[in-house]
Amino acid sequence: MFWTDAVQASERLTGSIVNFDGHPTLIDRIESRKSGPAALSRKLGGAEDPEYISLDNEKWNNFRDLPKLGWFNYLGGSGKIHPFYVERRAVHTRIHGITSNNTRVFSCKAEGVTANSRDYNVVDLFRNTGYLETCKSDEEFPKVSEILMALDPEPSAVAFAPKFCVVVTDEGMKWLYRKTKRIGFFTGTDSLNLFPKMGYYKEELQRCPTFDIQNVREF
Repeated sequence: MFWTDAVQASERLTGSIVNFDGHPTLIDRIESRKSGPAALSRKLGGAEDPEYISLDNEKWNNFRDLPKLGWFNYLGGSGKIHPFYVERRAVHTRIHGITSNNTRVFSCKAEGVTANSRDYNVVDLFRNTGYLETCKSDEEFPKVSEILMALDPEPSAVAFAPKFCVVVTDEGMKWLYRKTKRIGFFTGTDSLNLFPKMGYYKEELQRCPTFDIQNVREF
């Protein structure tokens, strides 16, 4: 077993989210069973039926595989997209997996990207279809050209990669954010203008499978 014993595993995993077979999974608690320590777990999304999974199961990948962080597009009940950015933050804790206590959540407001971790629970965010889809591949994000053509002039936003999001203000400006930092703006549907000394992000953007804008310049 990866952990010393069930006690240590309980201290490090209870109440947190880790990946099981690549899927975000909430561990409710650790129990000692006849077959060995096991996690009472729920794979997020769908029925979320609880099941006991041995801590020796190879699909835990020695608990090295944690849920993807960064930007994702939360799908609301009306089908409207609400991008969120989730990052790990330094806290005094023994918990190994992802929880609301060891993460910081940012959302898009009229004034830009703001932190409001207390308003959101990462379990609720990570069980959303929009998050689970982008866990499969970065290609599940929409293409930038599609975003620029579809975004309304009113305040709105859509992420196109774990590190990047397009945010439209009430004045109609289409800002580009890398993580939570504004690094440039789009003009029309085919041009990106990077701020001074931000040109080195061009190569990183071009490596994104959904970044299909050819006209990129630093001004």
